[in-house]
Order: sequence, then structure tokens, then C-alpha cells
Amino acid sequence: MKILIGIPNMKKTTTFFVLVITVLLNSCSVFSSISYSTPEILFTNEFSGDSIAVFDFATQGSYLPASAGKYAADKLTELLFLKGKFKIIDRSLVRKIQASLSITKTEIIDKDQLKKFASETGAKYVILGRLFQATGSDFLDPDTKKSLTFSFRILSPATGEVVGISSMEACYKGKYEVIIDNIINEIVEEMRQVK
Repeated sequence: MKILIGIPNMKKTTTFFVLVITVLLNSCSVFSSISYSTPEILFTNEFSGDSIAVFDFATQGSYLPASAGKYAADKLTELLFLKGKFKIIDRSLVRKIQASLSITKTEIIDKDQLKKFASETGAKYVILGRLFQATGSDFLDPDTKKSLTFSFRILSPATGEVVGISSMEACYKGKYEVIIDNIINEIVEEMRQVK
């Protein structure tokens, strides 16, 4: 008899634990406001990490101001220097030479402009990036979960060829600065491993 009584209690206990675990797992997705993809990074053998100039990132998205591109470039420059131990060209010099050469679109640059820029700054590599933000169907609500794709390519001004590329995506609610900081930190950590 005790065995028969024990079986229903065992089923109730098991059902209770399955229910609790299910609720906990589901609540993680409700309370968690950030999720990240794994950074994708690829370099050619040519990339040495010396003398990198970072242009402002191009931006696209309904809740992403144009200043986010400057913020991303400044943050990437800072972390490449501090954590990655890369040689970086000062952003104020990059902006000055970029303005003098009338380079307004930072996502696309022609080979002649790239060579002129490199000769005036000493850049061996130039990073051109893009921030793309997408929102859910209720894009007018600022609390809607958003997706941010952070991608860049590293060009060699000497050849005009792509010598590196990186991309990472995050889904989030809240301020874009926190997401950009976290994405860049992940990418730079990964770059240290690859380089």
C-alpha cells in the first residue's frame, strides 16, 4: 500500500518541479532585456593591427540617432587601444582629415580618397562600420524590444582590399549606448584572440 501512495506523491512532486522550472525559464525571457549573438570576426594574414583609423559608423534605424555612429567609433577606438593593444590614430585627426577630404559618407569610400586619407594620417588600416537597428511591430513604443546589428570592415588603403570583418547582433530594450558598449567589448575581446 505504501508503494501505491508513494507513486501519486512522486508524480505530484515531479509535476510541481517541472512547473517551477518552466515558470523560471519563461520568466528569464520576460525579465531579461538583452540577448546577444556570438561575435563573428575574420582577418586575413595581412592584418597586423598597426595604425588603425576608425571612421564614424553609419546609422540606420528609427530610434538610433546619427550621434550613435560617432559614439560607436569613439568607443571602438578606446577599447581597441586599451584592451586590444592595437595602434590607433587619434579620432580628432581622423575627423579633421576626413573633413578636409570632404568624406561625408563613412560607410562607403573610394580608393583614391582612401589612399589620400592614409597618406595624411599614416593609417595602414581604416575601419568603416554600420549600426542597423530594427524594431518590433509596435515601433512607436520606445519600450519595444529592438535589434541592433553592429558590423564593420577593415580596409587596407594600400590595396583597397578588405583585410578584416566583424559583425554582432543584440536584442534589447532601453538605451543603445549600453548595448554598443557591450557589443564592442565582446568584439574587442574576440579580436584579441584572433589576432
